[in-house]
Amino acid sequence: MTFRECLVKLSELQGRILWQKKRQPATALPLFEEAEKLLSEIFLEAPDNRTWDMYQASLWCNLGLIHVELNRAESSIPWFNRSIDLFSQIEATTANNENSRRALSRAYERRGDANASLRNYSASLADRERAYELQSNPTQSLVINLCLSHARCGQTDLAVQRVNQIVDSDLSATQRRYLARVFAILAAQEPNDIQRNNLLDSTKRQLGLSCTDDPAAVSRLEEDRDFKDFWLQVNPLLSTK
Repeated sequence: MTFRECLVKLSELQGRILWQKKRQPATALPLFEEAEKLLSEIFLEAPDNRTWDMYQASLWCNLGLIHVELNRAESSIPWFNRSIDLFSQIEATTANNENSRRALSRAYERRGDANASLRNYSASLADRERAYELQSNPTQSLVINLCLSHARCGQTDLAVQRVNQIVDSDLSATQRRYLARVFAILAAQEPNDIQRNNLLDSTKRQLGLSCTDDPAAVSRLEEDRDFKDFWLQVNPLLSTK
């Protein structure tokens, strides 16, 4: 390994420790950017060297994630785009490679999260559907977020179908809160009084389960950037029941 390659690894490692262990994304960002710059220089000197492809694609994805954590979702999208393009190239040349497929799925999922925070719900749905297709065993969080995207895009039947697949699973308090949000959005769109009331009951049930597991869960929702929309959809309906 050359001196410059060692610097790439070292900068990325220092950034990862600050980001994931110390929870200091703002301090970690320049280190990731330095690693990306050095790696780009390596590729300029040896453009046919494919040794670092997976590493570079992962580095771009992590840069996107850090921007999201810093509330810079818009500036995260180009990093996710670059990551997805490179992961797609790797996937196309390494058929049936579980690692590359999982990494590509993760990049789509994270870009879907960024698009959701930007309220670009149709793009978020497309990303999450692609992430779901690429996983042989999708995580519960991905399924819940996909339900949320279906609900926000007015795809009620698909949202209900996926919710029914997971509602009785062993879910965390956070996941229960997101399920409550799905039910609330569906209730706000439902014209039938009986069906709407059933969905509101499901909303309250999921919030109740979340609160049982984590008594501070509902109060923490107020810190959620998306919670205001959620509460405006559910609260007037709950008050009229």
